Amino acid sequence: MLFRSLEVVNVAEFALETVPSTAGTLTLNLPADATIVAAGNLPSANAATAAPTGKSSIIAYDNLGREVTFDVYMTKTAADTWEVTAYDRSAAASPTASFPYTAGPLVTTSVVFDPTTGSLTGASANSITIPVPNGSNLEMDLSEFTQFATDFQVSAINVNGNPASNVDRVDFAEDGTVYAVYGNGQRIAQFRIPVATVASPDQLLSETGNIFKLTPDAGEFRVGVAGSSGLGTIESGALESSTVDLAGELTTMIQAQRSYTANSKVFQTGSEMLDVLVNLKR
Repeated sequence: MLFRSLEVVNVAEFALETVPSTAGTLTLNLPADATIVAAGNLPSANAATAAPTGKSSIIAYDNLGREVTFDVYMTKTAADTWEVTAYDRSAAASPTASFPYTAGPLVTTSVVFDPTTGSLTGASANSITIPVPNGSNLEMDLSEFTQFATDFQVSAINVNGNPASNVDRVDFAEDGTVYAVYGNGQRIAQFRIPVATVASPDQLLSETGNIFKLTPDAGEFRVGVAGSSGLGTIESGALESSTVDLAGELTTMIQAQRSYTANSKVFQTGSEMLDVLVNLKR
């Protein structure tokens, strides 16, 4: 790695960051004893008579960091078989009523359960891909769906992505990677700080500001990634321990103090003797 491949960076110039949603998980239970709904009343038909068995709402983010809410309906279509349909909430008929939506379903799929275990069969769909308006495709994992003889119950909804957020702090990894940590918790690698070494580090010239200058006696320098090819690592936020031997220094200080006291007594005795000599009478 040469100097020409390096560049000056300024962490204060990190921009707002938004991450569109691309993946998530939906965990819930569907009641095994639910009533089978006729085809004309399925949510996928988008009729005013739609009678879904259960509903869950999912919040995702588009490319600009705007929240997009999806209505996801689960409806029993046959024994151990369910329809999963997703709509864009903004297309709902009114704030208080959903069907009929002004636009059709974004996606519809079927899931099939094993009547013995209550889990999805191996041949069943185990995910659903929802196209986010002005965003990416959101793939929701449905593999944790269950069908037990109890009520409809949503256990967990997790979706990645974040709205626009400022940088909260900067973290440094041992390999020199600099991460911008945004207020929304997103942690994104921005660049990497290299490490340099020379054949004789003790021949470098120390200058003000905790920096070292290359000298002819130090030898040629090389620059590389921290932690590789024998190069050291970067330790962020660490305070270097003192190399002073406190016990030894304290002993030396006591010895010096004793020597000073002894020498002072010698001078004091000499002064007193001179005073006696001066005051002697013939």
